[in-house]
Amino acid sequence: TAFQVSSSIPGNTMTIDFNDGTGEHNFNPNNGNNHRYNNSILHYYQDVPPELINTVTPSYNVRRFIKLRFRFPEYITYFEFQNFGVHGEFPKRLGMFNLTTGFRASLGTVSRFNSLPTDMRGFNGRDLIFLNSFTTPLTEVPMWVGQSIITNVTFNNTFNLSALPSATNIEAIGKIKNLTTLSLTANLNNNSLFDNLKTNPTLRSIVVSGNVNLTTIPSAITNCSQITDLSYGNSGGSYLTSWGDLSLMTSLNSFTHSAAGNNISTPLTVPIGIVNCTNLKSYFCRNS
Repeated sequence: TAFQVSSSIPGNTMTIDFNDGTGEHNFNPNNGNNHRYNNSILHYYQDVPPELINTVTPSYNVRRFIKLRFRFPEYITYFEFQNFGVHGEFPKRLGMFNLTTGFRASLGTVSRFNSLPTDMRGFNGRDLIFLNSFTTPLTEVPMWVGQSIITNVTFNNTFNLSALPSATNIEAIGKIKNLTTLSLTANLNNNSLFDNLKTNPTLRSIVVSGNVNLTTIPSAITNCSQITDLSYGNSGGSYLTSWGDLSLMTSLNSFTHSAAGNNISTPLTVPIGIVNCTNLKSYFCRNS
């Protein structure tokens, strides 16, 4: 379990109300201006049965609304939750922070967020990373994602985007300013992606992996002439019958396909248009 908050200035005290009747508690950052807690205990809840006070009892589950604030919130640059139990909606007020480094949630098998807010104003940060962070995959990308300023986006088991783009608002991803890397592990089909990734001038790397039943690399990706790195993989097998047409991917430097599992289908022909990829230095294909 890890919880980390980073600040760009020293002395940025974190204050938490654990909602157990003990009031607010102040926590000072370490010498690196970070609040970082790895497998450590911040507080023992005091409104529990007497025999549980000052103990860790995983079988005693209670949901609480915990309030967290900072002395200088405008200087908070990074949040991270790892194997951290949460509930309810992703906190929309994180959009008010200037998270120049970013946000990362990797919640594993513990309790997760129920949803992303739809009325969040946007997100300003280098990284927006969700790894297994929601109780069930979301079926729509909130429009504020497209209003955000993010360099690296990683959505791992975050969305079920098997419907048409118009039903999922997936075009929001292509509108992200400064986006350079898109890593998407989601339920997709050949028509899931919106054809606006090609218009994002900063996008350079696309990774599509996980539970994807694509039979071809979608034209929404192969139309991206600005892409330098493309990686496709699936640990649950591969259903590819065609590589698609790579004729427009003239900036492509690296192409990787990796699949594992019982159901593996890989085209036996060279991708169409690969002769146009004159910048290609690495072509790697592995099935296991």
